[in-house]
Amino acid sequence: MKKSVLFSGIALALAFSVIGYANASKQDDMVIVKQRIAEFKEKVDNDIASSFDINLDDLKKLDHKEVLKSEEYKGIAKIVMNIMLEQANGDVVPSIYMDEENNEMYILEKQADGTNILHKYSKNNEGSDTQRTVGAKNIGTDKEGWNEISTEKSEGKIIDFEEVK
Repeated sequence: MKKSVLFSGIALALAFSVIGYANASKQDDMVIVKQRIAEFKEKVDNDIASSFDINLDDLKKLDHKEVLKSEEYKGIAKIVMNIMLEQANGDVVPSIYMDEENNEMYILEKQADGTNILHKYSKNNEGSDTQRTVGAKNIGTDKEGWNEISTEKSEGKIIDFEEVK
């Protein structure tokens, strides 16, 4: 009886240690994947910034997940969602940077073919009621306080995720 209890205890201890090791391994893998994604996004943003001569160190980067969830960024979320809806498969999720000193916002976009796009907006504190259009598409009134200044395109590098190690 004592041997079977001892054997069962040892078997359970081994089983839990193997499960614990497997979970730790999965967590380590997730950390590595998140680091690679962050490095990839940084490489993409730096390529776009160099195309338009922008110093990202002078700007505050906004987390796109926070922008899409937070009521505080409702106007910015609408702008970013409109950009994302126009993206094709393989395009990189846009990055959002704020120039708080000049009340400007930069949305950096990279297309799958390597084309870099800079969307530049200025803060409109009055929140105008004017209808906004992009091309022939009406994007609604600009009550959220951001006015599009320009959208520029430039040839950039195709950055493959596999390049990031």
